[in-house]
Amino acid sequence: MNNNIILIGFMGSGKTTIGKQLSQKMERTIVDTDSLIEEKQGRVISEIFAAEGEDYFRQLETECLQGLLSEKNSRIIATGGGLPMREENRSLLKQLGTVIYL
Repeated sequence: MNNNIILIGFMGSGKTTIGKQLSQKMERTIVDTDSLIEEKQGRVISEIFAAEGEDYFRQLETECLQGLLSEKNSRIIATGGGLPMREENRSLLKQLGTVIYL
């Protein structure tokens, strides 16, 4: 298992805010899955939803987690609010490290 700390919770629960604070306190890099997806896609989440639909976006989240799993860094990972909805994602999260629900 990796040594990441993964923050999950509803939209607006403070995942990114608390993640940044943990990042500074623990001297770890913070990664936000929504930001990674937006960067890779070259568009914001709302545009992805509008153009491709939710199923497509949820698949992008799974692919993002798989990519993070291949990296062996100790990071703080803040997820999108709906990311844990998929069973496959919950399994990947457990493999990535310690999951904390906010």
